[in-house]
Amino acid sequence: MSLVFGFTAVLAQAHQGGHDVRGVVAAVTADELTVKTSRGEERFALTPDTEFVKNGKPAAARDLKPTQRVVVHSRKQNGRMEAIKVQLGGP
Repeated sequence: MSLVFGFTAVLAQAHQGGHDVRGVVAAVTADELTVKTSRGEERFALTPDTEFVKNGKPAAARDLKPTQRVVVHSRKQNGRMEAIKVQLGGP
């Protein structure tokens, strides 16, 4: 029983400060991604550690195109939202 509660606590801590967003690419630069959502635009810092995935395969920031659907998994770091993983939609 304690194993289940311990695992749940670890999951909760892992997502603390985390933020997931679905939307479309509004703009992208070498160090920032702007995503348009139903609530407006959100900006995410892109770092050397940001992972990009398209159709289950590795991708890169240069693969991002305006109006492309994305899911961004991020966390607050150094006072800004940093993209941990960006999943690109489309063919």
